[in-house]
Amino acid sequence: MSVEGYAAMRAAERAMPVPVTTCPCCGQAVLNDITVAQRAFAAAELVYGVSERAVRGHARDRDAVKARALVVWALRQVGPGLSYEAIGRMLGGRDASTMTYAHTKAIRFRFEDPAFARACRAIALSQEDGHADG
Repeated sequence: MSVEGYAAMRAAERAMPVPVTTCPCCGQAVLNDITVAQRAFAAAELVYGVSERAVRGHARDRDAVKARALVVWALRQVGPGLSYEAIGRMLGGRDASTMTYAHTKAIRFRFEDPAFARACRAIALSQEDGHADG
């Protein structure tokens, strides 16, 4: 992908709003990366048939790659914006550059794969409905 193409995808991605929930009691943002991760793993299994264990593992088939990209996208966009290093540790000790690449793929998948885009929306909307305790 060209630099211009990547820049255009990133700009389009930033233009897509991801809801941030606020607590009705205290008004603070409600973002819980564990809850987001759980929802992302559940969506990955539902949409792609890939278990959490497989997402954390080293499978490289198309469904595992898309499922992993979905989790990375959710942790960066819906969750508290975890670093690529932190996401890599959560996903089996992967390198930050690998997670950066997975996030780039996720952005592309949102535009090219309607099922992936629906899963992203579902994760974002489910986070909007949830309130993390503690």
